[in-house]
Amino acid sequence: MTVESMNDADPILGVDKVERDVGLSRTTIWRECHRGRFPKPVKISPGRIGWFNSEIKAWKAALAAARAA
Repeated sequence: MTVESMNDADPILGVDKVERDVGLSRTTIWRECHRGRFPKPVKISPGRIGWFNSEIKAWKAALAAARAA
């Protein structure tokens, strides 16, 4: 798999998109990252971070599974 196809398969989401997608504020996202309860961001460029879509989906699936248990 090439880097290009890997990026297409698993896009990096910016913090604004992650906020909307998970329903948490930026502050809460950072707090949960530091506590190890939210996926760690990846550095895209100086001053810009994001999250792999697959990691956000897995985090949400884990929450749903914990609720169902």
